[in-house]
Amino acid sequence: MGSRLRYGLTVAVLAGAYYGLATLLFEKMPYASIPAWWLAAWPSRHAGLLAWFQTLNVIGALVAALPIALLVTWGVGRHKLWTALAIAAATTVVVFVQAPASGSLPSAHPASAASLWLNDLVLAGSLLFAVPLLVRLLAILPSNNRWRVP
Repeated sequence: MGSRLRYGLTVAVLAGAYYGLATLLFEKMPYASIPAWWLAAWPSRHAGLLAWFQTLNVIGALVAALPIALLVTWGVGRHKLWTALAIAAATTVVVFVQAPASGSLPSAHPASAASLWLNDLVLAGSLLFAVPLLVRLLAILPSNNRWRVP
C-alpha cells in the first residue's frame, strides 16, 4: 500500500474516531444543568450561560482529542502536527456539515444569533485545535523526549 494511501487512511480512521468520541462526549455533557455557583460568578445570567456552554465545548473537545493525540504521538513517524491538524480539520468539517442535515443544530432557538455564532465558533476552534495542541504538549513533556515533533 502506498504511503499516501496509508496516510489518508490513517487520517480518515482517526478523524472518524475523534468524531465518534466527540459526539459521544457532547451528548453526555451537562449543558442543561448549570450550577448556581457558576451563574453567580458572572456579571449576568446570559454571560454565565454562554461561558458554561463554551467551557463544556472546550473540555469535551480536549477529552475527545486526548486518545487521538496519544495515537498520533505514538503511531505517526513524521509530521505529527500536520497529521493532527488534518484529523481535526476533517472532524470539524464533518461536524458542521452533518449537524444541519441531522437537525441537531436548532433552527428556531430563543438564544440570540450572536450567541449561536459564538457557540459555533468556539466549538469549531476547540475541535480544530485540541488534537494539535495535545500532540504538541505530549511532544514537549520531559519524559517523552523521544516523541519530539520535528
